[in-house]
Amino acid sequence: MTGIGQEAVVERVRRTLEPVLVRDGYELVDVEWVRGGGRYTLRLFVDRAGGVNIDDCQLVSRTVEPILDVEDFIEPAYDLEVSSPGR
Repeated sequence: MTGIGQEAVVERVRRTLEPVLVRDGYELVDVEWVRGGGRYTLRLFVDRAGGVNIDDCQLVSRTVEPILDVEDFIEPAYDLEVSSPGR
């Protein structure tokens, strides 16, 4: 992969998105930047009091996509997945 490395992507995503998610009442539990089958995937695991459901995941996705687009620090094309940590 060219551009910034895996750890740098994870750290920058965390720094960029965590304040926004906290503002909206979510906890950013984990961030994964993985490659599989020739595609990259950015996975965000979010939680909040009472847990998260599919509507929360969709809301978080719609909230963070434009932020990531504007910041534009992830070079390869990637898929964004938002889910619960499954606690």
